[in-house]
Amino acid sequence: MINAFPSTSYSNDQGLQLGAYIDIFNYGKGSHSIFPDYTHRFNIQASWYTLGTIEMHVFYDSEYLIPGFRLTAALSRTTNNRYPFYGFDPNLPIDLFECTYGRQMNRALVILQRPFSKHLNCVAGLTLWHFKTDSGGADSRKTNDQPSLYNWYRQNGIIDPHEAGGGTHLEGKLGVSFDTRDFEFDPDSGIWADACLFGSPDLFNTRHSYLRAAVHWRQYIPLVRSRFTLAYHLGWQGRLAGDTPFYLAPDITRLYLMHIESEGLGGRDTFRGLRMNQLVGDSVAWANVELRCKLFQLPKLLNHEWLVKAYPFCDMGHALKTFRIEDYDVFHVSVGGGVSVAMDRNLIVAFECGKALRHKDGPAAIYIGVHYTF
Repeated sequence: MINAFPSTSYSNDQGLQLGAYIDIFNYGKGSHSIFPDYTHRFNIQASWYTLGTIEMHVFYDSEYLIPGFRLTAALSRTTNNRYPFYGFDPNLPIDLFECTYGRQMNRALVILQRPFSKHLNCVAGLTLWHFKTDSGGADSRKTNDQPSLYNWYRQNGIIDPHEAGGGTHLEGKLGVSFDTRDFEFDPDSGIWADACLFGSPDLFNTRHSYLRAAVHWRQYIPLVRSRFTLAYHLGWQGRLAGDTPFYLAPDITRLYLMHIESEGLGGRDTFRGLRMNQLVGDSVAWANVELRCKLFQLPKLLNHEWLVKAYPFCDMGHALKTFRIEDYDVFHVSVGGGVSVAMDRNLIVAFECGKALRHKDGPAAIYIGVHYTF
């Protein structure tokens, strides 16, 4: 089955997305069909955002290509001349600076999952990162005659000269996952948890090697005859050894690639209501809570089943240890709500609005995108 759509989304951080989105699902044939699960999934995206991002992405996922393994592979490239950068000090008055820099990210990854049992999997993967960074368009837009925050960090040695222009890293990943969800992309019940170690030796003379860890716990609790689902996510990520380059510090690692980019904390993929990449730390913890309510099921259209849900949410987080800055962080909280439309319980389009309770964390934010945050 081939689904082709205009690739349209919106967020305060990136603006309006314009592009194309093609999703190809193979469910098997006849009596061998495993619908709504799939045997193979192939996805292609190409997009431009009004605030400057250009994004290209190819994705493949299958439990049947290699017997006994689930294979996920992706190639991605994003270019942004005004990539959000709010530094590493949560108490820095960022309104005095131009908080962007130029960044190009190229990534190739492959992930293999092998089941220990029906719900427990071992996961191993490799990711090849290549970054190019510079001051972007910030030099032509000073604020109060102050330099861009990126340049200010370079001038004060917080960003090392050897990493200021980017670098290449081969990152290995090893972890375990536990998954009892009834539907992978739109669950009503179950647990989805994972823990992993990931790191990179200095193979490309970047003078940076690191070892980090991440833990995610997601649970979906059905209520009132499954009309409601209480969904929550608890996450932690931290550095165990080495020195993470500044351009990789915002990356939030998950064992399964749900979004082209997952960076933060801040933005639709991690912490709605905070600016994208606003909260960066050597160790961060955060939580997302939603109460999803099934409003109604639309009549079958174009041979697809459609389900509409609404939900309030609350996101919260904290930098347990700041990144390269000796300072403390406050506790951040945001609240909001959303409406989602699910096609065949595989493709989710969500409309959300969130507002941080702390005034310094920014104004209310609107998000329109594919998939839930978790």
